[in-house]
Amino acid sequence: MSTTSAVMDSISTVGRDIYKGVGFAIRTANCPDVLENASGKDIYQISLITEGTVILCDGEAKTALLPPQLVCISYANPMKRLEIQHARGFSVFFLPRVINFALFNSQSGQYQSPETRKTSQEDAFLAEKLLIKPFKHGEISNPFHIALHPALLDRFTDMYKGLHDQFTLQPNEFWPCRGRSYFLEMLMLLQNLYAFEGNSALDLPLPRGDALIEQAVKDMLLAYSEPNFRSGSIRGTLGPFAFYRRFRKATGLSPARYLRFLRMTVAASLMRNTMLPPGDIAARCGYGRQSRFDRDFRRQYGKSAEEYRAEFPNPYG
Repeated sequence: MSTTSAVMDSISTVGRDIYKGVGFAIRTANCPDVLENASGKDIYQISLITEGTVILCDGEAKTALLPPQLVCISYANPMKRLEIQHARGFSVFFLPRVINFALFNSQSGQYQSPETRKTSQEDAFLAEKLLIKPFKHGEISNPFHIALHPALLDRFTDMYKGLHDQFTLQPNEFWPCRGRSYFLEMLMLLQNLYAFEGNSALDLPLPRGDALIEQAVKDMLLAYSEPNFRSGSIRGTLGPFAFYRRFRKATGLSPARYLRFLRMTVAASLMRNTMLPPGDIAARCGYGRQSRFDRDFRRQYGKSAEEYRAEFPNPYG
């Protein structure tokens, strides 16, 4: 890429037959390469590196990152240099407005400030801001990186495949919604993992000082979309009552309430940032029955999913 403007223009996927000519500020690539000439621009990158040599350079200090590694890059902020050789993996490039065009100023990526907001809208502003927390220079480093164990590797790979397939094949009128839904789930999982590392603010209470419950919560973050998920699969060698007591002591919630809160957090983000039908979102969040999803959503937010969505502007701009 020869110029910075060309770099900015390249962070887009354009509709072909469906929504012909409409651009969405997100792009996938089946390689983990770092962008050239992008420094200082409000561009973000998620790369999963499965093979190769990755060196993180901070001045004269160099650190080898052993694949598989997940790397989050903000080109807008000071960053350490990445030297990547013979690497395999994938990348997702995006501009912040792709999360929800109406919540972000399209020029600066900052939040707009309407004079009057409802409480749910204020919460949404905060939630969307937290989604890009792992990319912001601050508590840890830029780029932020995480070593992936096999379950995490599989989960991120599945989400990337869903995103890539929707944006590449564009199979029907829901391709922007379904593609963005995979992207948002990827950001939410990243945000949660970052909170474990960087003590970032989250709605979900994170356990501290109990390694078994920390791992149980991380496992739940990977498995919430499974309709048949049961807490017995994450309690290790503990019996059900001992696990319940330790989980509640560490998080303030029972395992069942924590799972419901997690699913509703994902569902609310998909409701306000995509136009996917509620039935699709219910299935993505692990609900086999629409009626149970509707009940839990109303219990969590005091309104139906459709009423909740109506409070937010068109996320596509």
